[in-house]
Amino acid sequence: MPTTAGGYYFADGATPMSAEDISAAEATAAQGVLGNVLARSVFGAADAVARGAIPTAGLLPGALVYMEDSKTYFSWSGSLWLPPVQPGTVAVVPTSVSGSGVTADAFGLVTFTGATTVIVNGCFTSSFRNYRVVCEATGSAGSHLVNLRAGASNDTSLYDRTENLARNGTVSSATTLNGPNWAVVGAANTLVQWEMDISAPQLAVATTGLSRGGSHSNPAVSNVSNLLAINYLTHRTASAYDGLRVTISAAQSGTLRVYGYN
Repeated sequence: MPTTAGGYYFADGATPMSAEDISAAEATAAQGVLGNVLARSVFGAADAVARGAIPTAGLLPGALVYMEDSKTYFSWSGSLWLPPVQPGTVAVVPTSVSGSGVTADAFGLVTFTGATTVIVNGCFTSSFRNYRVVCEATGSAGSHLVNLRAGASNDTSLYDRTENLARNGTVSSATTLNGPNWAVVGAANTLVQWEMDISAPQLAVATTGLSRGGSHSNPAVSNVSNLLAINYLTHRTASAYDGLRVTISAAQSGTLRVYGYN
């Protein structure tokens, strides 16, 4: 049976096909239409390795691949896959979480109940340059302390922190050197909220960050353990990390989510 150069069959008047036989010209035209569709397709890939295995011969600029690990689209430039220019943050789904009362849903929301330790693994990857961690909690009054993790190991030294603190109407500042963690909210009350932006924790460079947090009782009482803290954070070790641990000095319940952005 005859075909076009692209492998599409057409009728030659001698080879039986069907009632919908098409000519060589029609087959060639159809080949062109389908080729253009395929050249502008949206592919799916689990990760960067799977993306690299996508055949790119004949692929036109503008073709997209949806990355399942980062929940983003990369576009084909004609010679390489370009990462997205993201105007905002993208929720990260960790590979696992642990700690008593700690769970995560399919969209990356980490929930903890009566917990003193919240461990989030596999949340820092090469998919993003920067990360934001957002946490809110309630329960017994307690501090929130953050450690970086590599695999199953917590890094527990060489954390530096400069804090501007407003507590019960009094403003102060202090620098803590070579600490065992980052105290993003220290000596907090029963309602706690904080967020932390960190740069390139997944790279083998010194990690820097900025955290903002606060705490009240409920209802708030004037000059009784009310605080607002802003911290500049550094970690001296030039190591790559893929997760974090939050230690709470008294049992609390709440949520934590990690976002990535470039």
